[in-house]
This record gives sequence, C-alpha cells and structure tokens, in this order.
Amino acid sequence: MGEGLLPNMAALWQKSKLHRVEGPAFWDEVGTWLTAYSGVPGTQHGYYAARRLKPGTYDLEIVSLEEARCTPCWATIEDPEFRSLILEPIESCLVPGLRGEQLYNLTAHQEAYARAEMVAEPPEFAARVRGIYGAQSSLRFDRFQETAEYYERQLEKNLETLRRKVHLFKELIRGSVRGGDHRLIVVGFNELHDAAHLLWPMQSGARQAPSEVLRNGVRTLYQAVDAAISELQLLLPADATTWMLSLYGIKEQYPTLEIARKFMEMRGYQVAPSDAGRQIRGVLQRVRQAIPEPVRFAISKHLPVDVQQKMLISGFASTVDFGRSRAFVVPVGLFSTHIRVNLAGREPGGMVQPGPEYYALLDEIEADFMRLIDPVTGEGAVSKVLRTADCWIDGASYYLPDLYVHWKPARHFLERLSHPCGEVRQRKPGFFRDSFHSPPGFSAVSGPGIEASGVMPCCSVLDIAPTLMTLLGRTPPAYMDGKSLLP
Repeated sequence: MGEGLLPNMAALWQKSKLHRVEGPAFWDEVGTWLTAYSGVPGTQHGYYAARRLKPGTYDLEIVSLEEARCTPCWATIEDPEFRSLILEPIESCLVPGLRGEQLYNLTAHQEAYARAEMVAEPPEFAARVRGIYGAQSSLRFDRFQETAEYYERQLEKNLETLRRKVHLFKELIRGSVRGGDHRLIVVGFNELHDAAHLLWPMQSGARQAPSEVLRNGVRTLYQAVDAAISELQLLLPADATTWMLSLYGIKEQYPTLEIARKFMEMRGYQVAPSDAGRQIRGVLQRVRQAIPEPVRFAISKHLPVDVQQKMLISGFASTVDFGRSRAFVVPVGLFSTHIRVNLAGREPGGMVQPGPEYYALLDEIEADFMRLIDPVTGEGAVSKVLRTADCWIDGASYYLPDLYVHWKPARHFLERLSHPCGEVRQRKPGFFRDSFHSPPGFSAVSGPGIEASGVMPCCSVLDIAPTLMTLLGRTPPAYMDGKSLLP
C-alpha cells in the first residue's frame, strides 16, 4: 500500500478504523476464523485441526468444520426479514436454514485428506453458481521444489481462478443489491493462501527467483485481489459499511514436528514404547513395524494422501507408551507444536493429576522449550509457548492441546537444536514448505459514522463477532466475551 501498488486497499485503509488482531483466544491459525465469526473461543468450540486427537481417547480422527461447537454470529439473528449473502468465508461451513444464500468450498483451501465438495443453498442458488462459474479446478499447494515453469503455471492458474470467481461474485452481488433485501454480504479471498506459500520465498528474497514473474508473484496476487475488491465495491450502495479483515500473515519457517517429538522424548515427557511393549494392531501397523523407520519415511512421501493419513492415524497410538508418558505431541501441526498432557480424568490412562501437578508440568515443559537454542543463530529457537487452561473454561481444555509451541521465523531448516541437556535432530520431511502463518492480523472497517483512526491498537479475535453484530444493529449475545470495536 505504501508503494502505491494496492490503491483500492489503501483507499479503504485511509478511511478505516484500524486494529491489529491477535491476543487472547489466538492460539494458532486453524480455528481462528471460526472464533472470529462466532465470538466463541477455541476452548469451547473445540476445532483446532482437520485431524485431531479424538476426545477421551489416544486415537486420531479426521473432523469437519461442521463438528465445531459454534455457529457464525449472523446465524443467531432471528429476524425473518434479515437476509445474508455468504460467499466462501474462510474456514466456515453451510448453516442449514439460514435466510439468504450461501456458497462454500468452490475455491477455498482445504486439507487434501479432509476435502469437502462445493455446497450451496438454496438448491436453485447452487445451480446458478455452477452455471456462471463452470467446472471447478483443483489448485496445487504442496510442491515446493519444482521448476520455474511449474510455479509460473500455478500462478496463472490461481489468477485465472480468481478472475472466474470475481465474475461469479459480481453477478451474485449485483443480483443481491438489485433485490435490495440483503443486509450482510461476506466474501472470502482464499487465493492469497496457497499460491502465496508457493511463491513467498521468491518474493521475500529467501530463495532466488528464476524470473521476474515469480520475483513479484505474491505482489501480483495481492494486486489482483485489490482490483477485485474495487470491482465488488462498485456494486454496493454508497452508504454501505465495508470491513477488510485478515487474521494472520506469513512468516518464514520450516516444519518442526519431528524435532518437537524427539525433544519431548529426550526430556522424558513422551516415552516411546519398547520393542517388547509394542502392540501391533491391524495390517497397516504390521507393515509399519516391519520396515525400518528411515525407509518407511522415504516411502511414505510417495503414497496417496488417504493412505498416508490412514498410516498416521493407525500408527500414532503405537508410537507412544501412554502408560509412562506425562505429555505427548499431537501430530496435527507441522509448523507449530501441539502438546497434550496425559491428564487423569481426561485421558484414558491419565497419569498427571489435575491442579498443582498439572500446572507445574505446564511450567516445566514451557521452560524446557524456551531453553532450546538454534546453533545457526545462537538464539532461542522458540518465540513463545501458549497455554489453553483456564481460558474461558475452568482448568484444562477437553478438546484443545494444553500447550502451543510457536517457533521463531527462520530461513533455514532446524536440522538440530541444542539444550543444556543435549542435542536433538530431525530429518527433512516430505512436506518441506518454507513458510507458515503468523499473527498479528488486521481489521479495517469504514462506513457512515465510523471515524478513521490512523493508529492500530490491538484487539482480540473475540472482538470481531460482537463488532459485526453492532454494525448490523443487533445486541451481541450474552455468551460473547469480546467487546465491540465501535461505540
């Protein structure tokens, strides 16, 4: 915006009330948009990954967004005259019976192992979407060591998808505004996610860009979204309120899942089963145990996604001796570390008692991670450790991990880390992306009666839903703990 390359976003920014979005209830990127839409913290809605630890067990399961224990705030409005047009909001799902029209999963990012079909409501709206947009195209986001020609093709595919989607949204919004009966229009631009991960290191200079097109690839995507925002805004009434919202950005980082698990084992929190104590259940686990770990690791990179997931889910319980582990890494995040305490009364064989013993263990694990040193920089490798206990709940969370370990940005792979008690190493994983998500995000709301602020104080992600309710002339429900950002 400062360089004049995003004129439409800049124009909105200059006349907006601005906030940085981070703070309480922001433990990690997944589940954060659900919290923003609903005003319900993750410790209550329970969604933190498409693959999670099944509550009350030591098993992993794949869950959909529909299984989150919350609904977007606009679904709570009972006025029969209130209608909304919901167009692919990030990290959301269809709300049955919502008055108005809804569209999801047309171009939105989804994990390959939990992919859902496009859905729209009512049925005639779904038919209209398909008639205007045409056939869906699948965009790749998981290949990071390809040729320049490959990335240039991916950039063009993303730009073409955006062009088709903007054409669709313009038609849908034009019809909505002409009808004059929609009070709320929600539009999600997911295109900045996957392609930006592919192209970010070339934009940032972390990796040499083989062409000018790729050197400015992320900027090109932003410029396309900037133009799209302008096109959609031109269709809105002059007195419409506009809210530009992004909950996180990108930082340079490589996967850390294996090094976190090995560190937990080195420090004795997580215990791997002995050979004699391994319980081999089912064909997949027998195969896993028959193949040496390095060979198994190399093979898994080339297996179909659904087979990899079945192996991961079926194999997790056999990699931890829960009878001797006080805590363990839940393998649902490659870039931030999710740690669950083996808590009595919550886990089937919980060995850590609630209360002082539980909190003392949280303190111990956090202090240990903060002592990890990256030998490349000579500095601490971890930026912060967040805990979920007592956050809008009493005691430990039934659903979420107990600790989230966030690692410092780095342009190099953390092959090894040092600690006062020794050194820990990891291998290069199959999914070798060099960027991750990072707060803070931003909120920029402008419209009649809203005074531009120019400064950016911090707000909580829990403040988004009550602010939207206020904008819609509604009283935020009592269960929302956030506060409106507007008077």
